[in-house]
Amino acid sequence: RFHDEAESHPDLEDEGRMAFQKLEQGDARLRQFWEDVVAVTKQALGSLYERLHVSFDLDLGESFYQDKTDAVLEEGRKKGVFTVGENGALIVQFPDDEYPPYLVQKSDGATLYSTRDIAQMRYRIDTYHPQGVYIVTDVAQKLHFEQLIATCRLLGWDLPDFENVLTGRMRFADKSMSTRKGNVLNLQAVLDEAVTRAREAIQKHGEAIQADDPDVLAEMMGIGAVAYGILSLNRKMDMVFDWGKALSLEGNSAPYLQYTHARAQSVLRRAGGYEPDFHASAADALTSHERSLSNTLASFPGVLEETRRSHMPHILAQYLYSLGQAFNAFYNAEPILQAPVPQRDFRLMLTALSASVLRTGAALLCIRVPDRM
Repeated sequence: RFHDEAESHPDLEDEGRMAFQKLEQGDARLRQFWEDVVAVTKQALGSLYERLHVSFDLDLGESFYQDKTDAVLEEGRKKGVFTVGENGALIVQFPDDEYPPYLVQKSDGATLYSTRDIAQMRYRIDTYHPQGVYIVTDVAQKLHFEQLIATCRLLGWDLPDFENVLTGRMRFADKSMSTRKGNVLNLQAVLDEAVTRAREAIQKHGEAIQADDPDVLAEMMGIGAVAYGILSLNRKMDMVFDWGKALSLEGNSAPYLQYTHARAQSVLRRAGGYEPDFHASAADALTSHERSLSNTLASFPGVLEETRRSHMPHILAQYLYSLGQAFNAFYNAEPILQAPVPQRDFRLMLTALSASVLRTGAALLCIRVPDRM
C-alpha cells in the first residue's frame, strides 16, 4: 500500500526516510510502534510456520544487528574500505569495478540492509565460529550477497564456507509473485486453497481414500502438496505451480507419496502386528521387483549426502518419488502376505523399510505422511 500511494505522493518517500532515521536514533514513540508491529508479525508468521511444520533453533531478526553496525562502520573507515561517496554517504568501491559501488551508510547517517548484513556476518563468525554460512534468498538478492562477501574479504576477515542459496521466482498460472507492489499471493490464502482442494479430492475419490478424520487428512495433503510442489523442482529455476499436478494421487506429488506410505502401513497392519526383522534373508534369488526396490532403498544415504552437499532439496524429493514407484511396482507384482517363508519375511522387511524411508524423507521436506488413506 505504501509503495502504491508513494507513486502519486512522492513526498511519502521522504517522510518514510525521516521516520526510519528517527527510529534508528531511538525515538520512543516510533520504537514502541515498531515493537508492536514486530510482535503482531511474528505471531502471524508463527502460526504459518507451525502449519508448515517449520521450526527454528534461533530466531534473530535484522534489527538484532542494529546496535552492532557502529563497530563495523568504524572498522571499514579505518581500513579504508568504506569511503565517502556522493553527498557524504559511505560506500565500498570494488577493485577493477567488479561490482557496482556498495552503499553501507546513507548521507543522513542511517544504516541499510547492507550495513546490518555486514554486522551479522561479523557476529556469526565471532559467536558461532561456523564451518559454513548458507543464506537462502530469491535470485533478486544475488548481487547484494556477492557485494557483501567481497566487502568482508576487503575487510580482511577470515570467512567460513559461504553460499547464497538462490531460488527462482514462482507463479500460479498468470499471477506473478511480487514483494513490493502489493499483488503478492498471501501464503495463508494459498495454504487454505490447497486444503480446500485436497478436501474436494478426498470427496471425489470416495471409498478409494479412507481416513479417520478427513479434515486432518485434507490439511496433511494440502500443505504437503504446496511444500512438495515447490521442493520437488530445481530451486534455481523459475517455477509454475500447478494445482492439478500438486494434488494428483498418481503423479510426482505429495499425495502420491502419502498414499504409498499408507499402503505400506496397511500391509504391515494386516501382517498382524508384524515387527520388521531387518536381518531377514531373501530367497535364493531376488525377483526383478525385489532387486529394484532393494537397490533404491540402499541408495538413500547417498541421496541424503548429495542433497545436503548441493543444497538442492529436489534431489531428495525426486528420490522419494522413485522409491514410491519402486514400491508400488513391487506391491502390484509380488504377493507379500501370501508369500511363503522366507520370502514373506523378506518382503515384509522391504515394505517396512519403504515406509520408514518415505516417512523420514518426507519429514526432512517438512511433509507429513498418514498411516491410513
